[in-house]
Amino acid sequence: MSENEVFPVNTDIANSSWISEEKYREMYEKSIGDPEAFWGEHGKRLDWIKPYTEIKEVSYQDNVNIKWFYDGI
Repeated sequence: MSENEVFPVNTDIANSSWISEEKYREMYEKSIGDPEAFWGEHGKRLDWIKPYTEIKEVSYQDNVNIKWFYDGI
């Protein structure tokens, strides 16, 4: 099995999915192009006791540190 090998999706499963392949690709491109805007919007789908004001905090210096929605509860 190679890492680029593609396996077909069962038709019944594909027909019962929540989004189409085209919608998935659109969402993926948005998530890569502007991750803060994309995840900021999707974070609103959750119920928060205290909503987040910061979407992400990332540092790749010394110790890698990645936090998402870190000030929300």
